[in-house]
Amino acid sequence: MRASARYRHRALYAAALVLACTLLYAAGCRQTPRHHAAADITLLTTNDLHGRLEPFMVQNEGHAQSAGGFSALAACMDMWAQQAPGAVLRLNSGDTLAGPYAVHFGGAALFGALGLMGMDAAVPGNHEFDRGPREFARALDHCPFPMVATNMEIAPGHALAGRIQPVIVLERCGARLLIAGFMTPELAYISSPGSGIRILDPASPHMRRRITDAIEQHSPDLVIALTHLGLEEDRRLAQSIPELDVICGGHSHDLLPAGQEVRVRHAGGRQTVIVQAGAGGAALGVLRIRAAAGAQPQYTWLPQKIDSSSGQSPRLQEFIARYRAQLPPVRVLTVSDTAIDCRGATLRSREAPIGNYIADSLREYCGTDVALYNGGGIRGDCVVPEGPVTNRDIETMLPFDNMAVVISMTGDELRQVLERSVGHLPLPWGGFLQVSGLNVRVDPQAQAGSGKRIAHVDVRGDGGLSSPLEGGRRYRVATNSFLARGGNGYHEFSRSRAEPSAGTAVRDIIMQRMSAQPRLALAADGRINMTTAPAQKR
Repeated sequence: MRASARYRHRALYAAALVLACTLLYAAGCRQTPRHHAAADITLLTTNDLHGRLEPFMVQNEGHAQSAGGFSALAACMDMWAQQAPGAVLRLNSGDTLAGPYAVHFGGAALFGALGLMGMDAAVPGNHEFDRGPREFARALDHCPFPMVATNMEIAPGHALAGRIQPVIVLERCGARLLIAGFMTPELAYISSPGSGIRILDPASPHMRRRITDAIEQHSPDLVIALTHLGLEEDRRLAQSIPELDVICGGHSHDLLPAGQEVRVRHAGGRQTVIVQAGAGGAALGVLRIRAAAGAQPQYTWLPQKIDSSSGQSPRLQEFIARYRAQLPPVRVLTVSDTAIDCRGATLRSREAPIGNYIADSLREYCGTDVALYNGGGIRGDCVVPEGPVTNRDIETMLPFDNMAVVISMTGDELRQVLERSVGHLPLPWGGFLQVSGLNVRVDPQAQAGSGKRIAHVDVRGDGGLSSPLEGGRRYRVATNSFLARGGNGYHEFSRSRAEPSAGTAVRDIIMQRMSAQPRLALAADGRINMTTAPAQKR
């Protein structure tokens, strides 16, 4: 063989060797497998608490029942901490800052209460960013436990620089635990992180290298990921980073029943266990882990219902009472003749009576042709019983500091917006629009993105008369400041002409209108007409 041929042969061999090693790594093979030490570990998990510092009402088989409350959560945690052998960790998977206690006290009441519970670590959720990164940074002044986000990159000099860690290591009862955190890459579309923050794909090879580097550096006995991604993305994460032993999830509000945790199997008998504990603090997640030396851990998932029978924590009761006393007095705004459905599954997939009311109020206040309001901007995820409606109810429904904005849009642009609104059906989506001033006929069976899901649009005129939406005509559209700046991916809003704004909060507009109405009768009127009913999310 000639020398040049030999060199080419060696070069090809070397390249093939590098490629084989790369593929071997990507396939999930480890160079240095971890051997778990003997340990008993109990994880007490919470997620999507949404500011529910106090108990709230939920519907159970047609009956209203009390659920949740941080005091009851703390009492249940304390009971498990006293009874469980070995190490106990208290963990949170994001979306704590919401509701009246966030509106009036930032992080002082909510992060302060979690600290008093003994929280060990948390990943931020999208709602932590709803008032912008500076407000989140101020909220963290009251947070005595570490925030972890492995896939978040923060620019130097940013308000949050140095405030959120990529990973942390906790030592408990002789066990070394590596805690990672993963946030939703949709953050910029569903909240207000501003510039200087980048969220990387949590399931990317780059993220896997971060985890394997941390494992090599710290030699943990267990790797736990706190995630605010949603259950399906948690599955994807587990498949992409098999080094994760446990994923404590949030964002999709799934309550996994006892013994029905998700297990993702890997080569060599390993597995990643995924758990999630619903939303609002109506349940406490309890994952018991038994690790024998050199063997794979054994897992038992036992979520606990939190209600009036769960007991109370005196220290939390005293803490909450101090902040409750500082809230503005409860005022009855009006009396509703019907229950008010604020459940996300309703507001994010179909016409909702409370969505009609909020959109109608915005259109009336702004004097526009049309009003559009994202279902994800109306919160509570509960049914408010018929009877008195208070300022606290509205602060829970509308916890964001959204302002009324008026935009000029063509009929063609409006149709594009409406197509985007229904593009996720049959699944619920926070960007689904509640409307006023329009009658919209939707064909959810048409292909998403085809431009054919909106079958017809009429614009409601004076005296109940309607006329077809005209593509070249300009319409004045009232919406909220989140959508106006392109939230939920609505670039059509941010590219349109906005009128000078008086800066009136949507929450104040709704309270003023309700205060002027002694009685409230909410109902659907067919303004969003589905040719077939969308499927319910499981």
